[in-house]
Amino acid sequence: TAAGTGYAEIRRMMVDRLATLGTTQAAWAADLLDDATEGLATASRIVSKARMREVLGSEYMQGLTLREWVGASEAALVRGATAALRNGVGQGLEAEALRRSLAPVYRTARNNLDAIARTAVTFTTNRAHMATYEANDDVLVGVEFLATLDSRTTPICARWDGTTWPVGSPSIQYPPLHVN
Repeated sequence: TAAGTGYAEIRRMMVDRLATLGTTQAAWAADLLDDATEGLATASRIVSKARMREVLGSEYMQGLTLREWVGASEAALVRGATAALRNGVGQGLEAEALRRSLAPVYRTARNNLDAIARTAVTFTTNRAHMATYEANDDVLVGVEFLATLDSRTTPICARWDGTTWPVGSPSIQYPPLHVN
């Protein structure tokens, strides 16, 4: 389908750009560690773009991989457009009215992709930082969850503010803890 081709391209572009972002964030985190530890951190252990692609293809954001998130968005678009068109044809709508009936479906699809992109950026930057911290666990004691405590902070994120874990702990919480 045309949607499938478009969504495949969206997914490919997202993975490529997110992998680049991840390597940039990992390098930045390594540089900060190197500066903070006066050279004790091994900044050369930076996450590669290939590793970031692996992470994006296999690790879960809220229980789904990036591919699954984009696939779910595509399925919702197809389902919504099909329903709108079937309903419109059943009501005898003219072509222009049918086109207008699709506007909310496309708006929802765009909002879904925006939310996926924001969540994926947060996931990628935090995963890159965690990989850098794990590669430098010889100079780090632990990691701390810091939330910006303002009117937009969710209770999910506020709950973990100030909590610390040893580097590499399987119980570490880091954003995104929810979509968007």
